[in-house]
Amino acid sequence: MTIGSRLYLCWYSDAFAPAEQAVTASRDPIDQQHVRYWNECIDESVPSLKFNLENSFVNPNID
Repeated sequence: MTIGSRLYLCWYSDAFAPAEQAVTASRDPIDQQHVRYWNECIDESVPSLKFNLENSFVNPNID
């Protein structure tokens, strides 16, 4: 994705992802660090970007 004159590589994956509540309630230190980062660094008042799918790497053996 290009915004202005800068090129950004964005990765999005939701395959087999747990529900959001599980992450925010998790006692796993990595999940807790992620939630702290999100709360400190992500400005939720800024509208999210909309993406067009460019590549898909889905295993054809998965329904």
